[in-house]
Amino acid sequence: MKINEEKGYALVLSLLILVVFMVVALSLLGASYNSAKQNGIVEKNYQAVALAEMGVPYYKTSINHALEKSREWVLSEIEKDETTDYDEKDIFKMMVNKLPEFLKGEIVPVDTDASFEIKPDITRSAYPEIVINFTSRGIKEKEGAEEDFMLSAETTIPLRITAEGEGSDPSNGDFLKKITQPSVEDRCKNPENLYNSCNEVLLTTTKTYSGNNKRIQKDKIYSLSDLTLTGNGNNLEDSEIHVDGHFTLGKNMNNVKNLTLEVGGTADFKGHLDIEGSSAVYVGGNLKVGKHLTVSEGSKVCVAGELEVSGHKTISGKVFIKGEDQEAFYENCAEGLPVQEKAFIYWDDFKDNFEYQYGSKK
Repeated sequence: MKINEEKGYALVLSLLILVVFMVVALSLLGASYNSAKQNGIVEKNYQAVALAEMGVPYYKTSINHALEKSREWVLSEIEKDETTDYDEKDIFKMMVNKLPEFLKGEIVPVDTDASFEIKPDITRSAYPEIVINFTSRGIKEKEGAEEDFMLSAETTIPLRITAEGEGSDPSNGDFLKKITQPSVEDRCKNPENLYNSCNEVLLTTTKTYSGNNKRIQKDKIYSLSDLTLTGNGNNLEDSEIHVDGHFTLGKNMNNVKNLTLEVGGTADFKGHLDIEGSSAVYVGGNLKVGKHLTVSEGSKVCVAGELEVSGHKTISGKVFIKGEDQEAFYENCAEGLPVQEKAFIYWDDFKDNFEYQYGSKK
C-alpha cells in the first residue's frame, strides 16, 4: 500500500514538473514571437527613417540648383530693363517670387517598394533671408502595407545682394573685370576639393578649402561668393581667380607668375604676397597682407579700399590705391572711367534645423 502511495506522489510531481516546463516553454515562445514582431517593426521604421534622411541632401542640392536658375533669370531681367532702378529688396523679392518655378515638390523612387517625397514651402521668407520649410517623407511598402517616417526641415539661406550702380562702394569691386564666368561640367562645380582634374572650377556658394593648396594649379577658379583657402597658394602660373565676395588665403602666395586675381570684397593674405611676371591683382575692398608684399616689375596691384601691409613692401611694379590717386586708379584699373557695376546675388552657407516625426503623415 505504501509503495502505491509513493508511486501516486511521483506521478503527481512529474505532472506538475511537466506543466511548469510547458508554461515556461510557451512563455519563451511568446516572448520570442513578440521580439521578432518588434524587430520587424523597428526594421521597417529604420528603412523609412533612412529613406526620409536620403531626401535631405538630395533636396539641398535641388535648392542650390533652383537658386542658381533664379539668379540667372533675375540678373537677365535686370540687364534687359534699362528703365527701372532695382534696389536690394526689389531683387530679393524677384528671387523669392521666381524660386517656386524651379523648386517643386517631387517623389523620388529609390527602389520598386521604396521612395521619398519632398514638399517645400517658402512663404516665410523675409529680406535678406530666404527660408525654405520642406518635409521629406520616407515610404517603405511591404505586403500591401505602407510604413513611413516624416522629417521636417527648415533651411535658411542668407542672400547677399548688390544692386546695379556705379562702384563707388569699395565692396562692389570698383575695377574693370576681365575674367569671364566659365561654363563647366557638374563635377567641376562646387567640388569637395581642388585636387581634381578640372582646369576650370565654378563655385556658386561660399567655400572653404583646407590644407596646403600648392596643387590647385587651375586655368580658372571663379567664385560667385566668398572663398577661403587655408593653406599656401604658391607657384601658381598663368592662372585666373575671380571672387565676387571676400577672399582669404591662410598662408603664403609666393612665386606667382602671370596671375590675374579679382576680388570684389576684402582680400586677406595671412602670409606673404609675391607676384611676378605680368600679374595683376584687383581688390574692390581692402587688401591686407600679414607679412611681406612684393610686386615685381611688370605686375600691378589695384586697391579700391585701403592697403595694409604688416611686413616690408618691395615694389618694382605698380600699386594703385583709389583713395590716394583716384585718376590714376581709374586710368590703370578701369580703363579711365568709374565702373558701372552690375547687380550681384550670392549666398552664404545654408542654416538647417530638423524635426523628426514618427507615424503616417499622408
